[in-house]
Amino acid sequence: MNPAILSKIYKDAYAPIFGIMLFTALDLNLPTLLLEPKTLSDLSELTFANQAKLDHMLKILSVHGYFSYNEQTQQWSNSPSSAALTDDSLSKSMKLLLWPYKYEYLSSYPESIKHQISCHDVHFGFDYFSGIMNNREILPIYRDGVNAMENLFISRLRDIGLGECQKVLELAGGEGNLMVYLAEQYPHITGAVLERYEVIDMIQKNIYEHNLQERIMAINGDMLGDLPTDYDCIIIKHSLCEWDNNCVKNIISNARKALQAGGKFKWMDKFAVENSKKYLHTTIHEMEDIRTIRTLEESQNLLTECGFRVEKIENSLRDEFINIDMEVNPASEYIIHSVAI
Repeated sequence: MNPAILSKIYKDAYAPIFGIMLFTALDLNLPTLLLEPKTLSDLSELTFANQAKLDHMLKILSVHGYFSYNEQTQQWSNSPSSAALTDDSLSKSMKLLLWPYKYEYLSSYPESIKHQISCHDVHFGFDYFSGIMNNREILPIYRDGVNAMENLFISRLRDIGLGECQKVLELAGGEGNLMVYLAEQYPHITGAVLERYEVIDMIQKNIYEHNLQERIMAINGDMLGDLPTDYDCIIIKHSLCEWDNNCVKNIISNARKALQAGGKFKWMDKFAVENSKKYLHTTIHEMEDIRTIRTLEESQNLLTECGFRVEKIENSLRDEFINIDMEVNPASEYIIHSVAI
């Protein structure tokens, strides 16, 4: 597969609106249906999707190069990017990666059979993560997809300023890809990855494969509980967006308790800018926001309430990868650097 196309697909999956729409396009099997051009009414009939909503989604996706429309024939067809999603393994991988976005955004199914499944359901009874981890068939697909997305993000990451730090703890660090990268970039630091018990063996394997067992360790823990106190920097990436404000305050407060005054807390996530908030909620009308896309101001206020002072805010990605299209992607990757006071 063309690496540039694969890179584009994973990059766009990070955007909240695109995450929803890419999942929906896959769920409706649009890439396969559009191997041959079809009219909007044909697609609506084949997918049982609301025609107006289907039109809205296809137009937005087409702006970023997914699907194309022929004015003369009034038919939709695949673009190179959407055609790539007909690859079975990539399609399965993306559907698993985008599972938290599982809402019936387009479908006009009866309310009785709609399932509003989101990341929040992990904490209120439905644990899709454990289901994936215990399924030997889909786990390798899920891991391949997660690692591809992680490594794409890491390859574009700017220097996050760990020069003064000695011991770094990453919360909810997955298989430890970011910590491995940071250990290689900063030879003076040691670190740990705190994760659920299902992932610990994978972290340890990753550490061993990179010969970093003397510098990185895996910790089985819950960031809603007490955190280890012997670290001078705590990092969290792409996780707090999955929690409501009360949970986020709990997590940030736990980080503050674990750090001495002067300790660093670095929060990497997708944040909205203030004037995009209305557009974001308008575009995802008829349903709740799946991830809590906070503005930078809201996030700074949470940090201040929990005992941190914000030192600097910058894009997480290097300048050459910063490309914010406010009409389609009203949120972007930022890192908020803060210090415990």
